[in-house]
Amino acid sequence: MLSIEYPAWLKTALCSGRSDFVLASTSGEATLRKKAALPLAICGWCPHRAECVEFVQPRTSRFDGVCGGRLWLNGRELAHSPGLAEEPTPAESGDRRPPCGTATGRAAHERRGEPVCLSCASAARSRPSAAARPRRPAAA
Repeated sequence: MLSIEYPAWLKTALCSGRSDFVLASTSGEATLRKKAALPLAICGWCPHRAECVEFVQPRTSRFDGVCGGRLWLNGRELAHSPGLAEEPTPAESGDRRPPCGTATGRAAHERRGEPVCLSCASAARSRPSAAARPRRPAAA
């Protein structure tokens, strides 16, 4: 039998003892978002969001549910807790991708043909376009 060793911080996590953080993906994305509203609100206040992502590894495990203040469907970030838009998604161990919530994170999604997560989309919108950035003078 497989034995899972749970970290000590899990006892004080705000989701401890709750079953509504793991959601079935068969109900469709709209229903999933609706069911995740309360877990996302709770998770957004938890001090263990980064540890949670490290433990669950939602991308690589293709997790469905709420983890680290974000709603995941098949390992893809769909939504985040209110106020987390500016916070990059914590990296998973062994994750060589640029962190979500950055312009390079968005580019990594696009290179892999993945849907761009909300954190990366908002980071790209807040970054000035190439036309708006000042140019360096040409070397003579």
